[in-house]
Amino acid sequence: LQKAASLSTDLCFPYGDESIRVLRYAVSKNPGDVTAWHLLGNALANSQHAEAVKCWETALRNGREDAITYRNIAYIQANHLRDMPNALANIMKAVSLDPSQPRYFSEAHLYMSYASLTPQQLSDFLAQYGAMAKDVTDIQLMEIKLNIFQGKHDDAIRLLEAMTYHIKEGATFNPHVYWFDAHLQKGIAQMNAGDHAEAEKSFLKAMEFPANLEAERDGKVGIAYYYLGLNAKASNDKAKADAYFTKMTDYTFSQGWGAGDFPEISYFKARAAAELGRDKAESDRLFQQLIADGEKRLAPAKDGRHITTSVEESHSARTFLIEHELARKDLRVSSYYMQGLGHLGLGDRDKARVFFTKALEVDPMSIDPKRMLESLGG
Repeated sequence: LQKAASLSTDLCFPYGDESIRVLRYAVSKNPGDVTAWHLLGNALANSQHAEAVKCWETALRNGREDAITYRNIAYIQANHLRDMPNALANIMKAVSLDPSQPRYFSEAHLYMSYASLTPQQLSDFLAQYGAMAKDVTDIQLMEIKLNIFQGKHDDAIRLLEAMTYHIKEGATFNPHVYWFDAHLQKGIAQMNAGDHAEAEKSFLKAMEFPANLEAERDGKVGIAYYYLGLNAKASNDKAKADAYFTKMTDYTFSQGWGAGDFPEISYFKARAAAELGRDKAESDRLFQQLIADGEKRLAPAKDGRHITTSVEESHSARTFLIEHELARKDLRVSSYYMQGLGHLGLGDRDKARVFFTKALEVDPMSIDPKRMLESLGG
């Protein structure tokens, strides 16, 4: 047992009842054997989550101080024990002990996304760890999103132009959404400042697809037509404004990877139709449909196991998978955002403000609800 305790654990993967019995025997004979406690935690992690964490914590108390142990504890706490505060503390400890591991930063990003950290908390994280993780894609994207959220569109664009994003098989995130958001935000600021020529360039730039982002589709880009129309209208070019508003009303996008889910397109179509003087009843129907569709996103539905769940329900009775929880959170945000747009289109600014605020309460880093709330003076 003494010799075993001194051996390296590299490439050591205990598994099953036999390994567990051996390791329990080892710690019973030598309670200070940090290697045995660590490996016993690994062996139990598949099914006995709380016990695994206790084993790893025992190893730490007995002198083991390595990043992977803190990372393992964080993983179980986040994905199985629903203890996000301690998961965040432990993954940060892992990052501080070994900042060379991109996986630790990626998992920290995932946990922070679920925990709905404030912009200030994310700024503090980047101030402490950003330089260490400058080549980690998830952290680059975090910084880009934070810049967009804070209105630092030029900083976001600079980072987007400098990064190289490789689309991985099975990926769901499209980095072009940030490209669009940053240029749209820049164009809106230029338009509001009366610099219509530069605003038009920014809106058109938003619709481009730079090769370094490896994205060929983004359904959101059509929204730029509406703002191009507003910009042309503000510069007293009615013919150009009408042409852009018409492109907005006619806009469709091809499906496929990266196209995305942007039900708010109908809001901008209705707005553009109103600018063209078309039937108000049809626009109102689109706004009402947005509200109805948004409400449906909160309605109970069958999940992959054919069990009826709601995006509002707690996960205490289900297996907790953080990626699934993030998808449920996104549904809530989009539901409130859609309902807010619908009410705004119907002229109820107060109700719209309530729903945009709800979206930001669910995710304080939601860019679109924040932009619409700011347009209302909220």
